[in-house]
Amino acid sequence: MKTGIRSRAGVRALSLATVAGVLSGAAVFAPLSVTPALAASPAPAVDADLDGDNLTDLLTAGGEHGLASGLWLASGQSDGRIAAVPTDIGAHGNGVFHPGLPEGPADFDGAQVVTGHFAGGALQDILVYYPPTHSRNPGGAVILHGTGDGSVIRAELDQSFSNINAGTFSGMDWDDFQTINSPSQLVNAGAHHSTVYPDLIGIAGKDDGSSFLTYYANHGGIGGYNDLAVLPVRTPTGGTDWNTWTIATAQTGTGTALFLRQAATGKLFLWNDFVRTDAGTAEYASYLLSDNFHTGEDVTLHAADVNSDGIGDLWTVGDGAEAVAWLVSDLDSTTSTGTLTAQPSQHLNTD
Repeated sequence: MKTGIRSRAGVRALSLATVAGVLSGAAVFAPLSVTPALAASPAPAVDADLDGDNLTDLLTAGGEHGLASGLWLASGQSDGRIAAVPTDIGAHGNGVFHPGLPEGPADFDGAQVVTGHFAGGALQDILVYYPPTHSRNPGGAVILHGTGDGSVIRAELDQSFSNINAGTFSGMDWDDFQTINSPSQLVNAGAHHSTVYPDLIGIAGKDDGSSFLTYYANHGGIGGYNDLAVLPVRTPTGGTDWNTWTIATAQTGTGTALFLRQAATGKLFLWNDFVRTDAGTAEYASYLLSDNFHTGEDVTLHAADVNSDGIGDLWTVGDGAEAVAWLVSDLDSTTSTGTLTAQPSQHLNTD
């Protein structure tokens, strides 16, 4: 299938702040000539570590599952446990709905939140995506620049966010002249086309009811996702009904761990080390993790290497603001299966 982009990314230019210091004072002796030492570049934060402790954290949007409106960060503790009381790092809004104003936790209602190095630096940032069904910004997105210490993001400041225009993630199928709609979901695919900025994986469809896995390469730039490709990949059960699946990803030492869940059947798969090939398809190792994972239930998936063992894991957030870590182990390439172990449920107290 040939695809072409109907509209290009509209990324808000960042305001660059310049800080100058002037030292003055009487000098008795002539000053020494000193060559300043070059500061070492900080190591990139590990995937989903938003508070700087080198452990993955749980980040979830409020307004559902009993969570108050906001962008809730619960610090991870390496064994599946999280901080009892999360922090609303989105208390100042997303920077777009209330320009210049430090307010708007409801800006994240109905949004999907994805962590990654989306601003191109060492810190973990947040891609806030609004699916086509969103009432205020359908198909649009915002990149919130991470603080590195888990503090509230001051989105009223231009340098704290970058806007991505609605329509950036849509395109055209030139074979049948149908629009490829903005995706229903977006997740982090890891940095492949750029050395810094992550690509994205999505699930999208056309008005004829067809749905498919999509890929958005970033060739270098904040919000530079104007390269849409449809991946000729079938679902884990061999179908084309991608609209019945939900996805989540974690970045591990070996690559991208892509989790795929079909709510109606309870099927849960891990496509480990997922990567788009030069031929335009995808390579991965597939593992069945469960035949009855929250069958028919409304839960949100968040993927991360929760226990820092090099294998992607899951958090689920469901009714009553209950969060559960699911640790993945014993991946067997012979049987294409893995073990999924639930940790004790924890309540996300956002009252």
